[in-house]
Amino acid sequence: MTSASVSASVPYSPRIASGALLPYDPFMDNRLLAPQKPQGVFGLPVKDVERMLRAYGAKPFSYVFGKESRMLLAAYLITIRFDRFRRVGGIIVEPKAPIRTIGTNAQAFFTQTFLSGIDPAMFQTVITPEKISILFEPPPQNAGTEKK
Repeated sequence: MTSASVSASVPYSPRIASGALLPYDPFMDNRLLAPQKPQGVFGLPVKDVERMLRAYGAKPFSYVFGKESRMLLAAYLITIRFDRFRRVGGIIVEPKAPIRTIGTNAQAFFTQTFLSGIDPAMFQTVITPEKISILFEPPPQNAGTEKK
């Protein structure tokens, strides 16, 4: 048995020069931004928004560790995206198959729930019959301050 065949059968694990295992931090590649001060549900801790949605009857659906939480409310999947500090920075609402569109009453409910209390200039908002997407996107800090 050669060293090449032994190393091929050993699963890869990241190590530093000393040989110690590197801890995986799921937040290290989370680049989502969230407001520093709450604006509506944005900037609030994700647990608070999950509690609010549970009060409306939502149930946990799935979870991407360190990035997002998905909940099911009636026939709609609500994806709550959060930053490294677990503050809400994005909400996406989509119908769950076999439903293909968001009903008008549901759309009114979601827009009222998620858009109230926010500064529209700080968010990218897309509302279509198939999807509602609200993501925190502050304007660039250096806009208009370039030196000539």
